[in-house]
Amino acid sequence: MGRHILTGAPGAGKTTIINALAQLGFDIVRESFMDGYAQQKRAGWSDPFQNPAFLDEIIDLQVQRQDAAFAYKCQQQFFDRSVLCTMALSRFMGRSPTKKIQQAVDQLLQTGRYNKHIFFVKGLGSIASDEVRTLTYKEAEEFAEVHRQVYCENGFICIDVPAMSVQDRVAFIVARANTIN
Repeated sequence: MGRHILTGAPGAGKTTIINALAQLGFDIVRESFMDGYAQQKRAGWSDPFQNPAFLDEIIDLQVQRQDAAFAYKCQQQFFDRSVLCTMALSRFMGRSPTKKIQQAVDQLLQTGRYNKHIFFVKGLGSIASDEVRTLTYKEAEEFAEVHRQVYCENGFICIDVPAMSVQDRVAFIVARANTIN
């Protein structure tokens, strides 16, 4: 079974790709950050990044979704980010990873459940800013490089998914996933 992670810069099109893969019948796991952010807003945090427990709550959601997906048997699964992305976020924010983040990453590495080749979705040349995505395109690209560093430091190999149409990106990912399973 192939379990494939998609990562990269915010606004690079990962969620659009994940949705297109789902429409083709692939098993997908959605990212946890946006849902975690929304939960924090509902809990009264005007800026969830100010909550010291925010990253741990994202990890909890990621681990919950990941474990549910691991229990499901299918040919291939595609994950919109992983716990390593939360480690990258922690680093980008200038914070050391929390104990919970480190434990989740250690467990991910020990179980070896993901394919070691990950899909690194390249930016599209611009980013739409909103309440959650406040980074400039340059900052988003810098954040993407932190992701690349974290994944490579942990033994993963990045397969760059170039900027092209959604259909072409999906075809690229499916073709590569079929050869690296």
